[in-house]
Amino acid sequence: MKNARLFPALLLAVLAAYSVFLWIQLPQPYGRISLVLVLVGFAFNLMGNRKRALTLISLTVAGSVFMLTAGTMFMVNNHSKRKQFDMATAVTFHKISFEEARAKAKAENKVLFVDFYTAWCGPCLEFTRNVLTDQDVGAAMNKSFISLKFDAEKGDGVALAERYNVASYPTLLVLDPDGNVLEDVGGQFIPNREVMIETARKYQKSL
Repeated sequence: MKNARLFPALLLAVLAAYSVFLWIQLPQPYGRISLVLVLVGFAFNLMGNRKRALTLISLTVAGSVFMLTAGTMFMVNNHSKRKQFDMATAVTFHKISFEEARAKAKAENKVLFVDFYTAWCGPCLEFTRNVLTDQDVGAAMNKSFISLKFDAEKGDGVALAERYNVASYPTLLVLDPDGNVLEDVGGQFIPNREVMIETARKYQKSL
């Protein structure tokens, strides 16, 4: 009887460990759902009726494996898509921390422009590829803004996106040097080159 419970417990433990790993790696709920299924499986493993217990454990294992497979594929796909954002843009995006950017904006009498994106966001990539590479957009924005670009699901971008309650992508914020929101550029719409140039010039005049 002890051995009959041991193998399912070991299998569930392995699935639990990978579920926690995915939970840490992804904000999407793949790991969390899998972990719930695994915990249910552990509960089933305590049942006295082994035939029924193994049937129920098999179902939870199958569900967990499905979620972990889907989550892993999503993570790998994101890694590949994230590389597409590593393109040259006319807008200068500074590779510095948010606090350093605030200090730089204050010293140069500029405001901040922050582009929040995710690897899986198609409109984010289109905005980067079609608007931020435009030379006129770059010229206007570089005069007015200290620009930053953050993946909202990676590194410092996670906490910063939470700080500004970012819920859709891309979210394009203009902030004063103290970090206060001056404008959500475009709102629910993706701004085109004309909107970005007009926005940049508006803040250039206000300096």
